[in-house]
Amino acid sequence: MSKTDNRTAHSNLSRLTVSTLKQKHPSLYEQCVSLGVQRERERILATLPTTCSSPSDRFALDCIRNGSELTQTAKANYLVLMMKAARRDNASAQTLAAIEKRLGVRSDS
Repeated sequence: MSKTDNRTAHSNLSRLTVSTLKQKHPSLYEQCVSLGVQRERERILATLPTTCSSPSDRFALDCIRNGSELTQTAKANYLVLMMKAARRDNASAQTLAAIEKRLGVRSDS
């Protein structure tokens, strides 16, 4: 390749934008996006624990692993899991408060 051809090729590359890539090379654009999504998912998974104790954490981790979309249904399912956990926590706190009160180690204000 001559110097002139090399400069022309470089000049054409420097004008390439995301929208141009998407319009003129849609399959390449899709490959780039898919690769970016895959690498970001791998990066996120590397920072998360491999096991989770709560159902809501397991649900979220499974969604990330599977690449599930954050649909309204997924949000609702997650919310239900969080509400169940809050209900359990509240029941546990009430039970603990009753035991502490009976033992005389807690005074209610």
